Amino acid sequence: MILAENKDATLKFLRANIDKNIIDTLNSVFADVYDKIKDHNFIIALNELEMKFPHLLLKNMVKNAKNIF
Repeated sequence: MILAENKDATLKFLRANIDKNIIDTLNSVFADVYDKIKDHNFIIALNELEMKFPHLLLKNMVKNAKNIF
C-alpha cells in the first residue's frame, strides 16, 4: 500500500488539498495505514481533516487512532 510506505509522505498527503473520495478511501484502509505508521502526527492530521470536513464523520477514525496509539 503506497499510502503507508513513507510516514512523512503520507502525512504530507493528508495535509494536502484532498477531497471526499480520498477520505472515503482512507476510511477503507485506515487500519492498515495506521498500523504501519503509528505516529502521533497521523492523529493530528486526522484531526485536521475532521475540522476541514466535519460533514464526513471522521470522528470514529480519529477515535480509533487515539485508542490504537
